[in-house]
Amino acid sequence: MLSQMSVRLDLVASPAGRAGGATRIALSSRDELPSFDKIESALDFTPEWTVRRSVAEMLEAYRAIGLTIDEFRSPRFLRLARVKQLVAEGVLGDDLRRRAAPVAS
Repeated sequence: MLSQMSVRLDLVASPAGRAGGATRIALSSRDELPSFDKIESALDFTPEWTVRRSVAEMLEAYRAIGLTIDEFRSPRFLRLARVKQLVAEGVLGDDLRRRAAPVAS
């Protein structure tokens, strides 16, 4: 039964690690114990998708398009890094609004 499943962040990260991805996650000292009883009883629905299956699907998709870990961590995919890059390039001002023309540094 799903309500008896204990989900921990380190266990969620493990499938990625076993699938060849480098994984570092800051963990809390507590377990998360979700209950799926309400969705099962109210909607007569039992989820079939698992964390392991999701990780495997994402990893397969990333590999299929040749996405590297360095690119994944680049400003292209990290919003805050991209904003910092645009500020440094003068495209965005200190108020984070786009400037009419980039300021030369």
